[in-house]
Amino acid sequence: MGHVPGLKPSTKTISLRLPEWMLEQLRRLANKTDVPYQSVARVFLSERIEWELQKHDPPGEHHGHDSDAGIQDEHPEG
Repeated sequence: MGHVPGLKPSTKTISLRLPEWMLEQLRRLANKTDVPYQSVARVFLSERIEWELQKHDPPGEHHGHDSDAGIQDEHPEG
């Protein structure tokens, strides 16, 4: 199914265990741009997933969801 303009992509809440140093660095990066750290994490994950998929798939194949990483947090944690 393609991306529908103006529609917020569905999200699922997960629990993710990270080393304390990684969470601290993620929050530090987020604070520099005044963006919630969950949004920064989603951008990082989205970019890496896209990179990995492009690395393994034929050129020209698009995996969509470029706007998913920028969605606003439902539960900002600072």
